[in-house]
Amino acid sequence: MTLRWWSLAARNLFRHRRRTILTGTIVVVGYVAATMTAGFVAQTFGGLKAITIRGQGGHLRVLSAEAAGKTDEEASTMLLEGADALTASVASDPDVLQAMPRLSFFGLVAHGDRSVGYMGTGTVPALEKKATLAAEAVASGRFFSDPGAEEVMLGGGLARSIGAGVGDLVTVMTTTPDGGLNAVDATVVAVLRWPIKELDDRILFLPYAPAARLLKAEGKATSIAVTLRPGVDLERAAGALRARLHRDGVAASVKTWIESA
Repeated sequence: MTLRWWSLAARNLFRHRRRTILTGTIVVVGYVAATMTAGFVAQTFGGLKAITIRGQGGHLRVLSAEAAGKTDEEASTMLLEGADALTASVASDPDVLQAMPRLSFFGLVAHGDRSVGYMGTGTVPALEKKATLAAEAVASGRFFSDPGAEEVMLGGGLARSIGAGVGDLVTVMTTTPDGGLNAVDATVVAVLRWPIKELDDRILFLPYAPAARLLKAEGKATSIAVTLRPGVDLERAAGALRARLHRDGVAASVKTWIESA
């Protein structure tokens, strides 16, 4: 009986060839369109995930407990004490590929008679180069390498706004966490081409040491950026790190890249 039905079906297909070809074409085109759409969506979200993770320096951020629910500008005054020891402790976790202290700060950068507001990051050059987009975004000059040098990297839009280029001396001014004003003169070693225009117009990088001197925050950090090893579950790693910090009596919060985004 089954063979008879298969035989009838085959005869029907060959008898109505035009209808068979049309139906088959519709099925194939629909399958290809659905597959391409699914692939495009998956690639788009995958790329967005990678950019977000590399934009913030890692999969997780360890912040002061007081910084929970605050904007980045508000959180920039809430510092983690003992950043070196805390970074070393976080980096020792087997799920962690690397951990680096970062300082976030805001203020004005000046060159000649021009000054423009910026969003600054003080970071460890060698670790920043491996963890983020900064090294790939260098349009002219070189990525900074000396962790103690008074060197600065500027977003392309920011550099144009103040008329600065590689080799120029600029003055970076900010308000310290205790409310004072401070400034440092730094040499522009790189101009970046950041993929997001709003950030390209404002972004600025300093090595951690001069940034800490600028903020009078030696040994402290706004956040510790944590990069996980490939294949590690994000939520499990975040939960384990929260539990570990709580056991150690560290007043800190842990945010995943999804929460930060």
